[in-house]
Amino acid sequence: MVATQTKYEAKVFNPIHKSIGARLFVYVLSGALVGLGSMSYLFYQILENQAKQEIQRHLSIKVKSVEVELTEIQRSTLNLAAAIKTFDEFKIRDLEAFKKLVFSFYKQKSSLNSGVGASQTSEYF
Repeated sequence: MVATQTKYEAKVFNPIHKSIGARLFVYVLSGALVGLGSMSYLFYQILENQAKQEIQRHLSIKVKSVEVELTEIQRSTLNLAAAIKTFDEFKIRDLEAFKKLVFSFYKQKSSLNSGVGASQTSEYF
């Protein structure tokens, strides 16, 4: 090329820009890259949604199992409270009966049920 040529003239004489095969190759390559990029993005979105749904399903199952266990704890605690109230209503003052009641509750309780207690003063008996 001669130094006096303009950019336009240099571009026109460049054999790569004139070649139909080179242009076709660039167009096909760019189309393939755009297509592959789009497919990759869609595939990623599908996988992400599936992972979110699986995590949500797993957490939902765990929450249900904890709810069931908490309901059972609530029921057993209310049963203990009702038994103690019944002792009080019938004025049962037998220390051994009270101990058996409380110990049977603690034998059956869940590991989550650690804050429940029942006691009576010595003057009660």
